[in-house]
Amino acid sequence: MSAGGEHQELMIGNATRALEALLRVGPGCTVLVVIDPPSLSIGRAFLDAAVRLGAAASLYELQAERPIRGIPPALQDLLG
Repeated sequence: MSAGGEHQELMIGNATRALEALLRVGPGCTVLVVIDPPSLSIGRAFLDAAVRLGAAASLYELQAERPIRGIPPALQDLLG
C-alpha cells in the first residue's frame, strides 16, 4: 500500500472510531457528510467510515468561500 493509501486508511479508521463512539453510527443510520474543497479528504474518510459501519451515507460539497455565512438553500432542502 502506498503512503497515501496508508494515510487514507488511518483517516478512515479514526473517522470510524469517532462515528461509532460519539454518534453511534451503524446499520439503519443515515449520514450526510458536508464538506468544502479544503476538507475533501477528511470528508471522504468520514463517508467511507459511515458506509463501512453500514449507514446510508452521502456527501454534499459546499460551493462557498470560507467563512461560510449561512446554509445554502440546496443543503437546507436536504436537511429538511
